[in-house]
This record gives sequence, structure tokens and C-alpha cells, in this order.
Amino acid sequence: MVGFLRLYFPSTFCLMVDVTVILFVLINCSQWIYTDFGQR
Repeated sequence: MVGFLRLYFPSTFCLMVDVTVILFVLINCSQWIYTDFGQR
């Protein structure tokens, strides 16, 4: 998906998209781990 975006949009825009996706994944993973430990 990101590879296709790089073909159509400037690299600066794709860099912002990559950072947003990475932050989104990190936040989701941290919340999932936190709730998983909290339930035990």
C-alpha cells in the first residue's frame, strides 16, 4: 500500500504517512499489551 503511495505522491508526503502509520501501530500495540497485562 505504502509502495503504491510513493509512486503517486511526493516523498515528503509519504514520509508523513509512514510516520503516522508507525505511530498508529505502536500506539495500538502498546494499548493491546497494556490491556493484556492488566487482565491477568
